[in-house]
Amino acid sequence: RRRCLEIGGVTPPADIKQPGTGAAGTDDGRKKRSGAAAMEAGAEKRSGTAGTKPGPKREEPMAEEKGRKKNMRLMTPEEQKQTAYEILCWLKDLCDKEGIHYSLTGGTLLGAVRHKGFIPWDDDVDVFLLRPEFDRLDQILRRQKKYKWITSRNYLGRYWNYGRLIHPGTKIYDEELGDSMGIGIFIDICVVDGLPDNPLERRCHISYMRSLYRIKRSTTPQKKEYIPKNPVKRISKQAVRNYATGKGVRYWNRKIDRAVRRYPVDSGKYVANLMSQYGAREILHREGFDRYIEMPFEDRTFSVFAGWEEYLRCVYGDYMQLPPEDKRVGHHFDKAYWIS
Repeated sequence: RRRCLEIGGVTPPADIKQPGTGAAGTDDGRKKRSGAAAMEAGAEKRSGTAGTKPGPKREEPMAEEKGRKKNMRLMTPEEQKQTAYEILCWLKDLCDKEGIHYSLTGGTLLGAVRHKGFIPWDDDVDVFLLRPEFDRLDQILRRQKKYKWITSRNYLGRYWNYGRLIHPGTKIYDEELGDSMGIGIFIDICVVDGLPDNPLERRCHISYMRSLYRIKRSTTPQKKEYIPKNPVKRISKQAVRNYATGKGVRYWNRKIDRAVRRYPVDSGKYVANLMSQYGAREILHREGFDRYIEMPFEDRTFSVFAGWEEYLRCVYGDYMQLPPEDKRVGHHFDKAYWIS
């Protein structure tokens, strides 16, 4: 772990009556109501609507929401996992057909190595590709109709800067954020970009990318657990949020896209998923992507880049060791539904 961090150049948020309540007040109220009724009847007679039934009441937003949920069926955890797996299998077949190199990554790669399939307590599916391969795949996925394909180019709802392939007949619902995600069951398709060889330049580039990532992330709704309890930090974060939202999400998308492409993947010895949560731990040797192998995952085999062992060691440490039971949690959302 220390060696991996050194490569990255870093060290390992009551008694007085009210008007109209006495006898006189009651008589006055009756007179007013009688007068109002007479005026209303006259208006109906003039407009020709007297004797007609009132139209249907307009549905309230809550009623509309209930109506939508009648067409939604809660997915079981196993259905969520199976749906994500079907998307992964479809992507594999597409990449094999088009000659596009991809690799399992993150928890999916860890699951393949340690469990020969999904991590039992997680349904996360991640793949990544070198930037040139991702750009080729992006052009193909834009034209297909089977799944919904979103990137920062056509989706402004969240802060990611990679792609998601989504099942259109599903919807994810988060208890805190609601359905503001606007997506269904998905797999993440991440990008590996180039890095400079100079350690200081590499460290500065990674720090800059992480800063852009945090700024862009501030433009979207955040869960309470990510809101700082410290008032100074909370005010500071809100100031950043105000600045970022003022610029607009498209501005940050363009800025990040230009920055990640600054160093081509073939220009140096190192590459990384610059938008990864692992930061410098995910810096890899470029030569690890010169060759790919097939690795079992569930009932099929999938492509894995040759440098998979270096990746797992840097990201997870002793990756074959099971985490404590209280740490065995998934990464996705509270509920998912089939929709019709």
